[in-house]
Amino acid sequence: MDLADAETGDGCGLPGPFRLAGGRIVKGGKVNLGTELDQVRAQISSLQSALDDKPDYGLGEGDPAITRRELDRALLEQLKERAAGIEHALSAMADDEYGVCEQCGQSIHPDRLAVLPDTRTCIRCARARESEKVG
Repeated sequence: MDLADAETGDGCGLPGPFRLAGGRIVKGGKVNLGTELDQVRAQISSLQSALDDKPDYGLGEGDPAITRRELDRALLEQLKERAAGIEHALSAMADDEYGVCEQCGQSIHPDRLAVLPDTRTCIRCARARESEKVG
């Protein structure tokens, strides 16, 4: 597809084609990172407010609120990591580096980007990293 003929999204992954590094166009990419980032930030805010209410950690108290709080803290960390990943993807889009593997420099397959829009590595490098962790 020629760049001159392509309808490009707004650079934030809104529905419609979006441009990968090197000018390639991915048609029909429905990655809406801007909206997703807003949703993740809202979840972070909500969890932070919930974590402001501290349960009683008295000895032998066994309150289920303590367990809920620990789960919320773990979820909060995951959401913060997700927000950072989305922000990085948006920055890569702005710098025309979106869709390039940070490990090997090769293009990340558009199908992988459709499923994991904030991924930083191609499938080959991701598998190699997982093999290193296991082995």
